Amino acid sequence: MGDLIVAAVNGRVELGLTGQARIAQRIRLIWTTPKRSVPLDRGFGLDTRYIDRPSRKARAGLTVDGIEATEYYEPGIKVKSVAWAESTDEALDGTLKPRITVALGEG
Repeated sequence: MGDLIVAAVNGRVELGLTGQARIAQRIRLIWTTPKRSVPLDRGFGLDTRYIDRPSRKARAGLTVDGIEATEYYEPGIKVKSVAWAESTDEALDGTLKPRITVALGEG
């Protein structure tokens, strides 16, 4: 099917999405949900232990956790890369904004 690039930022959850829009929304949910915050699925999301860590360590840990979680909860895709937005404002604010590139499976 090709590649899909997703910016993991919080946004509205829309019901009834299909195709790439559904996959992109699921990836955003995985990457922006704190692990253990979903009552019936405590493993969903990313671990919060990286909060207040130096940005390089946080990016490395979140990349590993994010790839594992994405490929577990979206088994039809493979994460190809994770790039982190680099800007002075985000560095001063302590925010990390990943862009996840995934390869979509056939079907």
